[in-house]
Amino acid sequence: MPSLWFAARRRLFLASVAVSFLLILAAACSNKDSIPSGGWSGPVASDGYLYLGASGTGGSLIRIDANSGRLDTSWQYPAGKAALGSIYGAPLVRDGVIYGAGYTCKGNVCSAEVAAVDAASGNPVWAEGGYDRETKISGRLGAGSNVIVFGTSQVGSEDSTPGYLFALDPARDAGKPLAERVQQRLVWKLPVDGAIVSGPAVVDDVAYFGTMSRTLYAVDLKDDARYRDNVSKRVLWSFKSEGAIIATPLVAGGLVYFGDFQNQFYALNANARRSGRSGPVSAAEGEWQVEAKAWFWAQPVTEAGVIYAATLGGHIYALDAKTGDSVWPEPAVIEGQVIGTPVFVETQRGRALAVPSTKTDVVLIKLSDGSAQGSLFTGGSVKSSPFVSGDFIFVHALNGEFYTFSAKSQEERSCLQTRGKEAGARCKS
Repeated sequence: MPSLWFAARRRLFLASVAVSFLLILAAACSNKDSIPSGGWSGPVASDGYLYLGASGTGGSLIRIDANSGRLDTSWQYPAGKAALGSIYGAPLVRDGVIYGAGYTCKGNVCSAEVAAVDAASGNPVWAEGGYDRETKISGRLGAGSNVIVFGTSQVGSEDSTPGYLFALDPARDAGKPLAERVQQRLVWKLPVDGAIVSGPAVVDDVAYFGTMSRTLYAVDLKDDARYRDNVSKRVLWSFKSEGAIIATPLVAGGLVYFGDFQNQFYALNANARRSGRSGPVSAAEGEWQVEAKAWFWAQPVTEAGVIYAATLGGHIYALDAKTGDSVWPEPAVIEGQVIGTPVFVETQRGRALAVPSTKTDVVLIKLSDGSAQGSLFTGGSVKSSPFVSGDFIFVHALNGEFYTFSAKSQEERSCLQTRGKEAGARCKS
């Protein structure tokens, strides 16, 4: 009885913190490294540049030349002293536009902005500059065919709904009639049962995301007349997990993979659920559930029929994608928590998983057996996801230092500071 009482109490606690920044406060109770530190955006690439969110001066989108490793000081949004706020999700690149989101708070009042910036010029492509709401956006954005989507916590101090999925028109305003430019950005918003902390995974115009209230949603993003008078019909199916869901799901081979804050990792059959299957995990539908040793925050990744899932306890699990059976004799373990999504890299000693650690560095784990294969030394916490391009691994550390490493040799090729008066300068040794 005491253990059941405690589990119920913890679930209530995790749900209750959804109205303030919840998740991070919840994690901070037993995971101090999870307290936010101004944002931890990873980079994305487009046309020879890397785009990311930089904090320390109020928050801005910046770009770095992928070949030289130098900061492009002529490109920044917002320009001047304006600030986007804390930026946690990596930017989204679509049709020559960089989309990013950040938020700032004064007391209990928070203001978030979604920015749409021309990749070439750095100028906003929306007439209103950015899309603003009184809320928090702490996850990445997702892209459907006709909309970009993002999750929020409560919107406005008078709104009792704990969370929303927003859909915005991503189109540039150039060439639109004036009446269609201003205050016409929102396409629809879907109320959900809890705060959305991480961004959605979008596959075939369906957004998959979880809430602090333990629900995984599958939401149709298509422009369909059936939804215009009742946005709730967009929910194709939902699933109740055992704990709060922070991690962005992975969708692969018709299955949806995700972990929760009750040490559980799931594989759900998206087609079966869409066809009416509901309730607990069903082995008959090819679904499975595995209990881990800690909570899940990082998005899982997959390669060659294996799912790799990392926890806030520093465990990395290699699981058969069809059965959930362990591929390695034991989970790999690193020091620190894993918040950023691991990435696959090709090293001199074979294929490896590059795992960011909140304690220090990016640790390389050998895919074949889970053994340690070296580290990319940052000397500090890494909460963002590394980015791989060719032989290079790009890492944005929590202290604002941006590293370029050789994937094969693990040698540092360059390091620059991304924020403050020293932005663009080489890192101090």
